[in-house]
Amino acid sequence: MGEWLMILGLGGSACFALWAWRLRREGHGAAAAALGFVLAAALGLTVSRLLYALLIEFGDFGYDGIALLWTDVTPDRLSFFGGCCGVCLGVALGCRLTGLPVLKGLDSFAPFGALLVAVARAAELTLGSLGGGAQPAEDSPFARLPFALQVTADGGYSYRLWAVCVLEALLALVCVPVLLRLACRRRGLRFSAALFFLALPQIFCESLRKRGMRWGFVRPEQVLCAAVALVLVLIACALLRRERGFLRRWWPALAQAAGIGVLIGIEFALDKSDLPYAVCYAFMLAVLCGMGAAGFVAGIRLDRETA
Repeated sequence: MGEWLMILGLGGSACFALWAWRLRREGHGAAAAALGFVLAAALGLTVSRLLYALLIEFGDFGYDGIALLWTDVTPDRLSFFGGCCGVCLGVALGCRLTGLPVLKGLDSFAPFGALLVAVARAAELTLGSLGGGAQPAEDSPFARLPFALQVTADGGYSYRLWAVCVLEALLALVCVPVLLRLACRRRGLRFSAALFFLALPQIFCESLRKRGMRWGFVRPEQVLCAAVALVLVLIACALLRRERGFLRRWWPALAQAAGIGVLIGIEFALDKSDLPYAVCYAFMLAVLCGMGAAGFVAGIRLDRETA
């Protein structure tokens, strides 16, 4: 856990330092980044622990009370989604308290937020099986880093798991240069794009994980990421003024809703049916690509209407 905290601390400091540099280039002071770093660290941990407790340990509040929130806080009892929400809230408050327009500050922070997600996911390599998926075949040439991670059990027995956390880090890292170059006329749209394209692939990655938050075959963080994607597209459609006709205006949101329904069916099939995993995951990727395309179109339409 010490290595995990060190990577998060150093990586987070670097990400916020890069944001401070970006703010200076844009003609703003670095105060928002400095204050935002402190608030993001505090709120990231607090919201992460609170959301996990509310979603997974709610029944334990009757026995342990509010002390549950700071008793035995370990990485496997934190919500990654909640941590991201806390960081975004800290950044927004840092902007607000230093006089920087919040949406403008969030747009500026977006690529460095994606970089921070990549750092946090890479840090999971130090947490044993937490960032792993299924076990690869022992003779697989990919059963080593960066594709697989080695886990040592308490009895000294070691085994390998697919390194899902590395995939998550790479997907977040891909967003960084795209967000740096993304030119949006509408304030807040770059930040919304970051949220959308970080949340959508996480639905797939969360399904690959063997450990994590679960309600039976349902994974709460998948539900939350799907909700973020749907709400963002709904907002983009609602803000359109030039599109006439229900279907012309709302089809991206309808596509998101339909995609979520199909994803629920796929998760059920993965847990309850004999369909090959490869078929289910290929279908899941196709659905997510369709949802991504619909979300991209919704953002493009909104940005064009702003011009």
